[in-house]
Parts: sequence; C-alpha cells; structure tokens
Amino acid sequence: MSEIDLKCVQNNDVQITCTLTRADGTAVNLTGATVKFSVVDSYTFAVKFSKTTASGINVTNAAGGIFVVTIDKEDIDDLLGGYLYEVVVTDSDGNVGTMTDENNDAGTLIIRKQFATP
Repeated sequence: MSEIDLKCVQNNDVQITCTLTRADGTAVNLTGATVKFSVVDSYTFAVKFSKTTASGINVTNAAGGIFVVTIDKEDIDDLLGGYLYEVVVTDSDGNVGTMTDENNDAGTLIIRKQFATP
C-alpha cells in the first residue's frame, strides 16, 4: 500500500477501502492479522483517533490484503486541516509491519469544514 492523501469533510461518516501490497505488487495476506489505522497531529504526534480490526476495521478479503476503515463523523467533528496517518499490521506470528510509501512517509488525512448544513 502506498500512502496517499485522504480527504474528508467534517460531520460525515467515511469508509476507506485499502489494499496492502508489497513492493513487488503481491498482496499482503491478512489472515489472522491485526490491522491498526492511527491518525495523529502532524506537529505534536498526539493521537487523535485509531481504528483496529477489533473496532472500526473490517478485513473484507484477507488473502487479497483488502480491508475497510470506517471513520465515524464523531471521530473528525473537532478536527480541521492536515493530520498524519499510518497503518500497522501485526501478522499471526507477531511480526509487525508499518505500511509506508517508497520514501518511508506517512500518509496525510485532510479534513475540511462542512459549510452546508444537512
């Protein structure tokens, strides 16, 4: 999985479908793995919210490395601007891998204010 910029709007529930692949393009098998998606302040690195396979992440195709992160509107209602995110996978043998791009960078989550009220 290459880290990419994710964009969303306050007061909206968001679902992000992710596919984890190795550098050679083969899928990371998530069978028995724990996946964690964390969002932090880009200056202080204070955790703003996290999702795990126990709460907020659904592995939809383990062999294909595919999972869905659900961000509830309550997670982002008091956040605006740019934040960093990363995905950490712990496989069934306890091996830990942090998913990054080719430059070893974290991804960016950009949240904008909702200006039209529902």
